[in-house]
Amino acid sequence: MVKIITPTLRIQRPNSEVIAGVLIVVCLAVTLLSSVVLSMLTVKADLVTAAKDFHYVVKVENQEFNLVPEDVLRIVRTPAKKAFTGQEIEILKVYTSKGFIYATPDDLFYDGTKKLAGAVDFYSLLEWNKKGISTDDVKQRAYAIGTQKEKQNLVFIALGLQNMALFAASFALVILVFPLRFEKESDSARVVTRVEQPA
Repeated sequence: MVKIITPTLRIQRPNSEVIAGVLIVVCLAVTLLSSVVLSMLTVKADLVTAAKDFHYVVKVENQEFNLVPEDVLRIVRTPAKKAFTGQEIEILKVYTSKGFIYATPDDLFYDGTKKLAGAVDFYSLLEWNKKGISTDDVKQRAYAIGTQKEKQNLVFIALGLQNMALFAASFALVILVFPLRFEKESDSARVVTRVEQPA
């Protein structure tokens, strides 16, 4: 009788590094997709002009919105920094009761947006919030002014997916930096094959 022993078969389960790597790739894809959707849904102002008595007119894709300082809920701006060209770059986002206005110094309506923001005396702060307005109230207006009502929910869905993907990717990155193996390998299983032959 001849006894043939086949090589030991090892069944390897995915470890934490593999799972974390796959999760990061998926999260990056979701983040990219949500960013594309947000860029398609975001409506940018064409003109912000100041009228009398702190009255402002915002023109967006053949639409006009009348704003007053009381409509401003929150103002967020980055500190001015010099770019490679020597130009000072500042990003200004003004949340209003009718949506937010996003402006940079390269935009033609930047000066008008800055005047609207300056009407509430925010220059000493990087962030300004209207008294009595909660964070939830501001989040409900986290869509560009002029965004169609039927598309506003899509904006919040894309923002939610983006935030979840970034959180999951950060968690997966921690696992990669500080490996925590779930299981290295399963127990080896030996397969033995017996072949009987005449003596």
